[in-house]
Amino acid sequence: VRQILIDQLSLLGHQVIEADNGLDVVLLAQTTKPDLIFMDLVLPKQTGMEAASQIRNLLPQTRIVGMSTLDIIQLQKIKADYAINFDAFMIKPFTLENILEVLKKEAA
Repeated sequence: VRQILIDQLSLLGHQVIEADNGLDVVLLAQTTKPDLIFMDLVLPKQTGMEAASQIRNLLPQTRIVGMSTLDIIQLQKIKADYAINFDAFMIKPFTLENILEVLKKEAA
């Protein structure tokens, strides 16, 4: 799923930087100051929720898209928690259309 997202974003002309865990996401965000981050909720070393919270505090202008295999019912249960730190959310597996929809919303 990660590689599909990387490939699609690269084909659309976006610069893509990868991190292997939640701690690295925060460090890379601090150094690269990205406009947009796609981040899984489940990451090694630190969860996506924790990383998103830290990034939100450090870089409030950076847009963060959460991703997970949670179904819509599970997602509703944590919606209040993720809504604080995530600007959008995609349920995996996702399609190119889902990626384009998020990019369009985030560009607006």
